[in-house]
Amino acid sequence: MTSGKRAVLGIDAAWGEKNPSGVALVREDANGWSCLAVAGSHREFGRNVFSRETKTLDELVQAAASDLGASLVLLTVDMPLSHRIIDKRREADNAITRNFSKNWCPCHSPQGDRPEKVSRRLYDMAKDAGFALHTTADHSAEKTLLEVYPHAALLRLLRLDKRLEYKVSRSRQLFPGASVEERKEKHLAAFQRVVGALSQKIAGIPAFLPKSHKDVKSFAALKSVEDALDALVCAWVGVEYLEGRAEPFGDGSAAIWVPKPHSLCASTW
Repeated sequence: MTSGKRAVLGIDAAWGEKNPSGVALVREDANGWSCLAVAGSHREFGRNVFSRETKTLDELVQAAASDLGASLVLLTVDMPLSHRIIDKRREADNAITRNFSKNWCPCHSPQGDRPEKVSRRLYDMAKDAGFALHTTADHSAEKTLLEVYPHAALLRLLRLDKRLEYKVSRSRQLFPGASVEERKEKHLAAFQRVVGALSQKIAGIPAFLPKSHKDVKSFAALKSVEDALDALVCAWVGVEYLEGRAEPFGDGSAAIWVPKPHSLCASTW
């Protein structure tokens, strides 16, 4: 993993300190980009990739920076990040809402210390590891930290006009009247659609999706699969950024990066 090729670590960061965060690692090779690992929690990812449990996101960043330091150039995180304290709604949130509300993808507002406490710790740890938060078109740091938003990214990946309905926490609202088994199958179908599209961009994605609802013990287990999927989407946004196919929404203090529409990338898709 230290071949010198560029690598991207995608993190679907939990807003609470005790909740697990999905993680995915992709790396550039002679034929493009491939997935080295994906997991529904940072603890599981640490065990699988670093042969030790990473109990917090801090430990994950430290392990990635030291064990993959020669090739890890980008951290992409689904969590509000800013050069300033996050104690209110940001221009980044407003910009995403203005541009994507028509697609049912507005941004949630930060509330109190959610996610400021976790966000600030991750920001500081990334900075200590040499990663600089990128918020504008001008950026010269060798190691970069980006805030991303899977809902908006999936619009661009799948060429959708409306938000993909896949979130496990909204299962009953998304599929009213459906049985437990039917809802699980609908979620898995959405997950498979995303993985299928990502497989066209990133090779070697591990078979981490359950084959059917019979393999899903609970919605909590399904949520872990969703977290892994979101982390993989985060990593893909990083690939698009490195290839010059992503754009920022926000200002100098904070920005959310989203892949450009296909029409703006016709020569490179």
